[in-house]
Amino acid sequence: MARLKEEMMWLILPLVYGWVNVYVIFPPLISQMLMGVFWFWVGMKCAGQKRAIKRCLFTNSLWGISLIIFIWQFILLSDESRNLPLALFSQLYIQGFIWMGTKISGLLFDVDHGTVIHILAYISMLGVFLLGAAYQKLHERRI
Repeated sequence: MARLKEEMMWLILPLVYGWVNVYVIFPPLISQMLMGVFWFWVGMKCAGQKRAIKRCLFTNSLWGISLIIFIWQFILLSDESRNLPLALFSQLYIQGFIWMGTKISGLLFDVDHGTVIHILAYISMLGVFLLGAAYQKLHERRI
């Protein structure tokens, strides 16, 4: 039961961090570093547990739901049809990775487009998590 509460905290913390970041503005690089280190650590913790794949899928479930909502709200719907609370939820979850999405977008495209930046932020968030999980698995094999 305690482990489930801990994992729920890991699951919800990016959303809470995004909400706080709306009101208390952190510099983008510091925001990225805080969330990057935290999400890397969460990836390590998930990969080090029993039934690691199940734990990693659970921990990233809100990430997946948020991504689906983002695609639905910002790609499939028009501006007039958008549900603002759902649109806000999907943007708050990846708030700590927007800086990285912006930098990747600047490298790949001449013009920055908000939707592309958010999709790249989602991908970078998953990438940081998977790097943490891979690091943990490699570390376990060495021991």
